[in-house]
Amino acid sequence: GLFAQDGFEGAPTLSLSGDAKIVASVGTLPAINGKVSLFVPTGSSATLHVARPSSASYLRFKAQALLSTSSGGLSSNSYLEAGVIGGSQHLQPSEVLPTTPSTSTGDSKWPYVAPKQDVALLLTESGADVAIRISLRACQGLCPPAIALLIDDLRVE
Repeated sequence: GLFAQDGFEGAPTLSLSGDAKIVASVGTLPAINGKVSLFVPTGSSATLHVARPSSASYLRFKAQALLSTSSGGLSSNSYLEAGVIGGSQHLQPSEVLPTTPSTSTGDSKWPYVAPKQDVALLLTESGADVAIRISLRACQGLCPPAIALLIDDLRVE
């Protein structure tokens, strides 16, 4: 089904795997906006199908990194991939999310949180719908500290 682009507030239509879920808070950290946000930790994913108005050219959302330690974090922008259905381009954010902790969450597994970041991806291909996958790949071997993402206000405009 189509994601309602309501900031995950309604009964969201999306496919979740691993420990990805809709949350009201992580410790004392509230949802980014509204009552709930999408939570995607390492080794989990969320896939969404979003309708694209004919005049829309951007996929926009807010993201925030949660960290298991006070150092480490995302080393790339490959946490999200989007594409116009029927198109050939696979889009990723142009910038890596900030991962320098700014506040404490009070959560035992995710005690640190980085600042919120507004993210925009330019949709250059034509098409009526957009597919989005948010995923933090699991590491095998010598791994950096665990990370999770909060995502909110996801929309095509």
